[in-house]
This record gives sequence, C-alpha cells and structure tokens, in this order.
Amino acid sequence: MSGLMSTMVMILFVTVSAFATVKPNENARDATVALSKGRKVMKVCYVGTLKERVTINLYGQNGEIILTKKILSKEGFIQPFNFQGMKSGQYIFEVINSEGTFIEKVNYVKPVPNADLHLNVSKVSDTDKYELIVANQKRNNKITIQFLDKDYKALYKRLEENNDAFRQVYDLSAVKKDVKYVRVSNGMDIQIKEIN
Repeated sequence: MSGLMSTMVMILFVTVSAFATVKPNENARDATVALSKGRKVMKVCYVGTLKERVTINLYGQNGEIILTKKILSKEGFIQPFNFQGMKSGQYIFEVINSEGTFIEKVNYVKPVPNADLHLNVSKVSDTDKYELIVANQKRNNKITIQFLDKDYKALYKRLEENNDAFRQVYDLSAVKKDVKYVRVSNGMDIQIKEIN
C-alpha cells in the first residue's frame, strides 16, 4: 500500500426497496458497500485516514447532477440524503477523493402510502419454490405477479385472476438466475418486497 494509506468508502443505503451494485473504480482502493433497508434515507458513510475534501455527486435518471456536496473529512463522516418526494428509478452516487472516484448505482422504489395491496413472500427452504400470500382490498380480479432479480429485471411473470386474497407456491426451478424480489400489482397499487 502507498504511504498515503488507502481510504475506505462505505455507502449505506437505507431505503424501502433499494438495491446497490458494487462497481468501484480501480483507483478508489478498499471501497466497500453495504445495503440496509428501512426509511427513505440513503447514507454515504466515508472513512479515511487523510484530511481532505471529498465531493459527493448525486445523479438523476437522465444523468443530470441533482445535488453536489463538498465535505472536509478529517477521519470520516456520514452524509444522509433524503429521497422523500423523489421519483422511483435509478440514481448514481459518485464519491471523489484524492485517490480516485467511487461510483454506486441504486434503484430507488418510492413507497406506496396506504396501499390496498398487501403481500408476504418467503422461500421454501432448500428449494427454488416461493410461497406468496396476497391480500387485495380493492377486489380487482386480476393480479400480476413478477419475480425479479437483483437488478429488478423480471425473471418470471404470471397473471392470477379472480382473487381478492390467495396463497400460492411458485416453482421457479426453471429460472437460472437468483430471485431477489417479488412485484405484485392489482392495476392500481404496486408492491415490491425483498425475498428473505
């Protein structure tokens, strides 16, 4: 390691349904990313050994800079970003220090207030089967079920008809990618849930 000592950048994303993909720049050594779920806040946690100015750029869905923060770091900092009121979609965090640039893409899904669509999903242990329980208070007779990968891409889609509430086990053994989320829509509400 160089005499400057490597800097560690950690970005903690705390959102309702956000996803983070680690793609650090080779110049930004020892970059680490962790994902947590909870509120509508994403936090950039920076830990470094140098006293330096660190720039954080937040890019919107069209590549435009939404926000720039310049912070003088002595030993590190935590910078929260409130996503309340933001549209669902992909955003990019760019953290720039003296060693290089760290880029992190996140998919933010805006929470649905007072949803009339409720669901619970779980993986049946040691199988490629998933149990889904749906309660649809709108009484719409068509429910669209999608199982998604970590990038929110649909791996499996099915239309369930004449259901206000149901329980179903889906066999996804034919799907060759890891299933991460389930998306359920009744035409009015959409719910996305991480599969545990």
